[in-house]
Amino acid sequence: MQLIAVLIGVSIVVFMMVRLILGDPAQILLGQAATQECVAEVRTQLGLDKDPVTQYALFVCGAVSGDLGDSIIAPRLRDDTGRVLYGVAFFVLVNLAVDVLYAVLDPRVRY
Repeated sequence: MQLIAVLIGVSIVVFMMVRLILGDPAQILLGQAATQECVAEVRTQLGLDKDPVTQYALFVCGAVSGDLGDSIIAPRLRDDTGRVLYGVAFFVLVNLAVDVLYAVLDPRVRY
């Protein structure tokens, strides 16, 4: 019973955070130069013209069925993924060098 309450609470928090932090998803998708007619059409396609309770119900139904929607940051994700991988590789190389240096200089380490 507690698990269900936690899942409902987390889903409400996630739903509200996405709506409050990102702003208008239709405007973000289309950019600042989009006309109001285009924004209204995308809002209708995404279901953002419905009341928040209906939007939440659609969000939960989609999440339960595995449909988490389209990402509005997907084009930037490839660039960010590459940066993360370079960062991880750099960290691993620096960490390996420091570990080897520590092993060589520490008199307590035996070979």
